[in-house]
Amino acid sequence: MPRLHVLCGLPGSGKSTFAKKLLTQISAIRLANDDWMIELFGTNPPETEFRVAVRKIETLQWRLAEDLLLHGVDVVWDYGVWSKQDRAELFRKCAATGAQFLLYDVQCDFEEAVRRVLARATNNPTAELFLNREAMLAFKSKYEAPSIDEGYIVKIVRGYQSAGSTPSTCASPLEQPRVPSPTTSHL
Repeated sequence: MPRLHVLCGLPGSGKSTFAKKLLTQISAIRLANDDWMIELFGTNPPETEFRVAVRKIETLQWRLAEDLLLHGVDVVWDYGVWSKQDRAELFRKCAATGAQFLLYDVQCDFEEAVRRVLARATNNPTAELFLNREAMLAFKSKYEAPSIDEGYIVKIVRGYQSAGSTPSTCASPLEQPRVPSPTTSHL
């Protein structure tokens, strides 16, 4: 059975780093809207264009993910998936393909996430979407952390760091699922 590995978390929490590590452990295709956004619109598109572009990219990437899942290929959905409503909609779409839905709650101390985002903007400005502290605060206010009542298999990932990064206030890579299920597969 194919699996949709959904990464949930704020920018700077370690989603993309964890996704890339996950790809060394499973056979899957990674879809990340930031990668497509940068390629199509650059690192700092105007906010009005950004919102429209994100929805278009998400629609296109879901079409690709759906085809891959229907053909038995695992997909790593490297997005934030910040709201319960977004997760429920993605779960519904995944269920329609017959794939298993696995949600990874990528957690990190907020100040550490901000530090990482600001460092990325400074160290690699042409390869990362531009975010500042104000944007991070706005994102934090919109973020709904996954909860057990959503009913998904949830694997907790705490503050995954890229190799060579400085120690952070975040810890361990991967923990056991928070919602036990007979269909849970451990990496």
